[in-house]
Formats: sequence, C-alpha cells, structure tokens
Amino acid sequence: MSDKATNQIPILTFILADKRYALRVDHVVEVAAMMQYSPIADSIPSLLGIINRHGEVVPLIDLRIVFDYVAPPIDTSVLFIIAQYNETLVGLVVDAVYQVEYIHEGDLRVAPGGGRWVEQVVGYHDELLQIIDLSAIVTHLLPETLSSE
Repeated sequence: MSDKATNQIPILTFILADKRYALRVDHVVEVAAMMQYSPIADSIPSLLGIINRHGEVVPLIDLRIVFDYVAPPIDTSVLFIIAQYNETLVGLVVDAVYQVEYIHEGDLRVAPGGGRWVEQVVGYHDELLQIIDLSAIVTHLLPETLSSE
C-alpha cells in the first residue's frame, strides 16, 4: 500500500451558510435529525439548550451562530452532529451534512490568521475546506463540561 493511501484522514463534510466545513471522523459519534431540546436560561446565544441522548445530557451548540452566520429557524429538517471531545459529548447544529471524505494528511495546512474555531484547511476539489477545531469549541463555549473529567 502506498504512503498516500495509508495517510488518508476521514472527515465528515457539512455546510454552514454557503461554506463547506469538516470535522474529523474520529470525533463524530452520529448524525441525527433535530429532536426536542430544552433551552437553558441566560446561556450564551450559540447554546440552544440541552438534549437527552440515551439518558445523557448533551449540550446543543448552533455552529451557524458560532461562525456568525444567519441561523434560520430550527425545525425537524435541521440536522446536527453528535461529536465527542475527550469524554464530552456535544451536539453541533449545521445546515446540511454531506458525506465522509478522505484527505491526504500532508495536504493539511494551518488556518491562516489563527482562526479561533478552525484548526486546519485543505484544498478540496475547487474550494478550500475548513476543518473545525472541536477542542476549541468545547473548551471555550462549554468549559464547565470539562471540570468533571
């Protein structure tokens, strides 16, 4: 097997507004359709609330708000990604989920300008694909979830 084939990284691609982003598959637990969530009083705007996932309380973050995009109303057509950082589960609301793609590890580049929520970028077909930094999202937006780990 060639080095190029062995250094492939699987990523889940998704859309926020009209831009394509990705999350490393090793962070993805599942993709789910919107479900009932409970808002949390006086929380940050991007924290929509919490959901019950098999008896576990999971915070639901709207990535459209985190990335300063207009967030259309939440309805049953909205998808979210259940992601895991260390022991913390988080729901990430996105506009559309595409598919798992494989990128070559050597093609990854550090995000120019040190974007807070993007850890790397990669040329993907005719566009740049931004890979979100799940650790930054969890540690900055949900720091209280880390204290119990």
